[in-house]
Amino acid sequence: MGVTGTGKSALSNLLADYDLKEVWDYNRGKFKYELKGDEPRASPIGQTLSSKTLFPLYVISKLDKNRQVIDTPGTEENRGILHQLFSAYAVD
Repeated sequence: MGVTGTGKSALSNLLADYDLKEVWDYNRGKFKYELKGDEPRASPIGQTLSSKTLFPLYVISKLDKNRQVIDTPGTEENRGILHQLFSAYAVD
């Protein structure tokens, strides 16, 4: 768990053996990570202050189906207090 935009989804995908590529973001002046190819079971990676992960998501490993990583929504989300409460409840 952590603040929106800190790389939780990227880390979850790396731990689940999905390949990422590093891409320069000209608008923000820094590198960002994206999934290589179409990976329907991977966690979507956002690049803004609004989380792409709306609810806790089980990411199943690409190489070992018995290994799962849980990707969580960002804290300090800007969608309002109700969204934060429901997200926290779903994690608990």
